[in-house]
Amino acid sequence: MSDLKSLGYITVSTADIDRWRHFAFGVLGFAEGKGPDPSALYLRMDERAARIIVVPGETDRVLRIGWEVRDHAALQRVTAALDRAAVAFKRLSVDEAGDRRVEEVITFDDPSGTTLEVFHGAVLDHSPVITPFGAQFVTGDQGLGHVVVPATDPNAMFDFYTDVLGMPLVKTIELPAGMGQHFFFDCGGGDCLAFFWFPDAPDGVPGVSAPTGRPDQGSLTSAVGSMNHVAFAVPPEHIDGYRDRLRAAGVDCTDVANHDDSEWGIADTNHPGVFVRSIYFQDPDGILLEFACWTRSLTAADIAHVPARASDSAPV
Repeated sequence: MSDLKSLGYITVSTADIDRWRHFAFGVLGFAEGKGPDPSALYLRMDERAARIIVVPGETDRVLRIGWEVRDHAALQRVTAALDRAAVAFKRLSVDEAGDRRVEEVITFDDPSGTTLEVFHGAVLDHSPVITPFGAQFVTGDQGLGHVVVPATDPNAMFDFYTDVLGMPLVKTIELPAGMGQHFFFDCGGGDCLAFFWFPDAPDGVPGVSAPTGRPDQGSLTSAVGSMNHVAFAVPPEHIDGYRDRLRAAGVDCTDVANHDDSEWGIADTNHPGVFVRSIYFQDPDGILLEFACWTRSLTAADIAHVPARASDSAPV
């Protein structure tokens, strides 16, 4: 059983902080949080000081993904598991932990080069969460949402996230037309880490941090070591309203997609086999975002595919 109980925070860099400010507060409806860097944006959804941190940078990319554990003992178990697997990690300083509004934190990379952090003791902000237009997000026991990264070797990623970090595999998807595979790992609290494997994915290149467009517009492939997309969990009864809000703000987005296990993975209507409904759109830097709501519980029947191996990738 995993000691990771939820997805805590995501930090991204952007070359255009002003566009992000308008998009985050004026379109998506985040509340403004607090943090130590006056040049950064702190996006608040709940009692945490910030769930998403956007910092100025030369490129548009994900800098780190933070996973929460219950306490110091749980963090020690994570470090022991990393030691047993010969995964190098670093304990951050008290000041660095303070900048993240947490008590203790470690950092390391997964097999695809994504920087991960594991922490405990998040500082809470009990002041009211005032969003620009009454936006609602699902956090708390339901988690922040899910984050998706591309994988070089799904088999190695499977071993790392299940055997080392203890995240149970809860959903497998074979993408249509030989496009690749999609796997979801439960990290507790309703949060998921997911990864895509694309047999023709390019090697990781700085700045190649997201798909070229929405899933309905072109290739979903992104470079290894990047973040493919971020999903924010929303109440099922509000998902149509979020689509309408995006379109009213001039943001090009998909209609509500009904994800199921059919050949193409999409249904025309919401039926009992649909496991999640979602809307895809892009931020001002082209990062793929998603509003998603789970519609049923996942069972053992949802694990139906064996992870591919690095040798299955297309030659470059």
